[in-house]
Amino acid sequence: PFQLSINRFWVLMLAHLIADYPLQPDRLVAAKQHLPGLSIHIAIHWVVMTLFTWPVRAIIWPYILTVAILHFGIDYFKAYMGRTRPDLVIGPYLLDQPLHWVSLIIVGIWMARSTSLPVWDVLSPWWIYGIGILIATYIWFITERVISYRDPTLQAWVVESMWPRMSARFMLYALLVAALPYTLLLALLVMGVITYLYHRYHYPRRWIFIDIAVALTATIIVQAILSLF
Repeated sequence: PFQLSINRFWVLMLAHLIADYPLQPDRLVAAKQHLPGLSIHIAIHWVVMTLFTWPVRAIIWPYILTVAILHFGIDYFKAYMGRTRPDLVIGPYLLDQPLHWVSLIIVGIWMARSTSLPVWDVLSPWWIYGIGILIATYIWFITERVISYRDPTLQAWVVESMWPRMSARFMLYALLVAALPYTLLLALLVMGVITYLYHRYHYPRRWIFIDIAVALTATIIVQAILSLF
């Protein structure tokens, strides 16, 4: 049961991260402060989770519905905090994701103890690689933008350099994952090629250092997860 819980957790985690980051644009983040916008966000989560578990959708729908309900409750509380304490930005953001992860773990354990889904229980490493891609790209972009909220100028630079830096982190992450024993030289070569992109922005050395660290961190997390299986 424990192994099945872990397998299902990573599938649901990837679906959650896709719906919570690339499929949650700024307009939807703002709309989530009210019930219609929050409902749309939860519907997106439900659709993505259903697609990711499509082979067993007829069996798994009560668990997906439970995850969606829990997600609604967590985000409703976060929206309430945003309305009543707009000065609190970083804390609620950092608390939000762990609460979602705990809900996914609980539902994964529940599924493993109450259902038998042999086909879906085969864990593909691509689920984990996908999580790493999101960590290296969208998740860090949103996190960096949130933690720089007190400095509007810095935050504007983070937004302006979004696509070049995300592309750089993705390429570094792909190299690290695909050719780990020989990747340092390749990574440095790629960074040399794309460094010119950074010179358009303030603090180019700072961005390069941060992006290398983020890509390396994503790789370490992915390798650590894969080593469990």
